Amino acid sequence: MADLLGKLICGIVYVTFPTTNIRPDIITPDVFSDMLRFLYNIDAADNLFPSIHCLVSWYCFAGLRNCKTVPYWYRYFSLFMAIMICISTLVTKQHVIIDVLGGVMLAELTWQLSSRLQLYKTFKLINQEV
Repeated sequence: MADLLGKLICGIVYVTFPTTNIRPDIITPDVFSDMLRFLYNIDAADNLFPSIHCLVSWYCFAGLRNCKTVPYWYRYFSLFMAIMICISTLVTKQHVIIDVLGGVMLAELTWQLSSRLQLYKTFKLINQEV
């Protein structure tokens, strides 16, 4: 439910408040520059706030952080990876800091809201009626 709610909010924000980013020209001729140029070609720099990259990465961590059946080291590895994904969106100029913060905050807000309100029960009711 958190994921659906978060992406619904992202969609509303993208339609009502579209954002964009100006990326630098890549002129160096090496394999890493070629990969970044390819990324820029396939992923337009629009609809950036909030970052869905960061939103989904934070959900991965949020789903594990209190799960006692998952080893402690793996839970914190998940946090490390979520943070690294957020950083990677910044250094590759996919997003700016406000996009990252917006994605993480939206993930946390929708995760807490759907957990506290037990919104998953809505799906159980729908599945029972079908």
